[in-house]
Amino acid sequence: MEKREIIALNLVKEINIKDLLFYIENFESIEHISNSKIGKDFNQRFNKSKLFDFKNEYLDKAEQQISLAEDHDTRIITIKDRDYPKLLSNISNPPPVLYCKGKLNSSDEVSISIVGTRKATNYGRLVVEKFVKQLVENKVIITSGLAYGIDSYAHDMTIKNNGLTYAVIASGIDKISTDRSIKLAQKIIENDGCIISSYPFGINALPPYFISRNRIISGISKATIVVESDTKGGSLWTAKFAVEQNRDLFAVPGNIFESKSKGTNNLIESNMAIPAINVEQILKHIGFSRINDSNDNKLINFKNLEEEKVYNFLSFSPKHIDEIAHGLSMSIMEVQVTLLTLEFNSLVRQLPGNQFIRNIN
Repeated sequence: MEKREIIALNLVKEINIKDLLFYIENFESIEHISNSKIGKDFNQRFNKSKLFDFKNEYLDKAEQQISLAEDHDTRIITIKDRDYPKLLSNISNPPPVLYCKGKLNSSDEVSISIVGTRKATNYGRLVVEKFVKQLVENKVIITSGLAYGIDSYAHDMTIKNNGLTYAVIASGIDKISTDRSIKLAQKIIENDGCIISSYPFGINALPPYFISRNRIISGISKATIVVESDTKGGSLWTAKFAVEQNRDLFAVPGNIFESKSKGTNNLIESNMAIPAINVEQILKHIGFSRINDSNDNKLINFKNLEEEKVYNFLSFSPKHIDEIAHGLSMSIMEVQVTLLTLEFNSLVRQLPGNQFIRNIN
C-alpha cells in the first residue's frame, strides 16, 4: 500500500488502529479494500459510501499532510517504512503513522524513557541530573514527553550533557502549546534529537491523547524510569504501558512523607517496578556489558581543611547555612567564604532560602 494511502486511512477517525494495521497488512491499496466485502461493510456501517473509492477526500487530506510535512521539515514514517522504530513496531497495535521532526536515530540505538510529575522537587531534579549524565555517557537516548517538570528537565539535562533526546507529544507537530515547550522542542531538534507525534498537523492536544502519547514513550524505549509521581499522574500510565509491553520498569524510591514519591513507592511495593538505585544497576539489568562512568575514581582536591569539612558535611539533602555553621562549629562568615569557593569550583550548589547541597558531578 502506498504511503499516502496509509496516511489517508490514518486520518479516518472511524478506523481504529487495530483495523488499520489489518488493512495495511492484508490489502495492496484502498481500491483493493473498496472491492472487498470488508470495505463495503465498512461503508454501509458508517455511511461512508465513498471512503474506499480510489479517489476520495481523505487522499486529498493525505496530500495536504505531506505538503505540510515538507513545509515544517518533518518526515512522515509509516509502519511499513524501514526506518520505523523497531522496538515500537513490536508492541501491540503500534501507531501506523509517525510524524518526526529532527533526527530519528538507528533502531540499534538504545532509548530509555524518564518520566515523572510536573511538580518536581529538588530531589527529583537531582536524580534526573545524575541519571541523565551517566546515561548519556553510555550513549543512551533519553525519551520523555516535553511536559513541564521531570519530563522537560530530562530533555534539558540531556542537551546540557551533549546527549540525544526524543520528545513524544500529544498534538500535531505544529500545535505544541506553550512558548517554553516550543523553545525546548527547537533546542532538541538543533541538538540532533527528534520530536515525535502520532497525530497529524492541525491537531491540538486533548486529555485522551496524552495517554496514547505515554504508550509511545514506553514503546520506543528499552526501559522506563519513573522519577517522581503521586498516586495519580500521567507517568503511571507510562509505567502501566511499559509493563504491558514487557519492558523493564524502574521507579526511584522516595521520601515516604512526600506526596510526589507515593506513586513511585507504590510501584516498587507492588512489584511492578524495580527500585532505581543507580544507573549502573539499570544498565546491567537491560543488558549492558560495559558501563562508562567518568566519576570512577574521581578525586577531589581541596585547598584547605575547611573546604573538605564543609563538603563532607553536605549531602544531596539541602542544609541551611545556619545548620552547616552549627554542625561544624564554624562562624557564618567562614562557612559563607568556604561555600562560595566550593560553588565556584562546581562542588556545591546553592538552593533558594540559603540552603546548600553537593553538586552533581
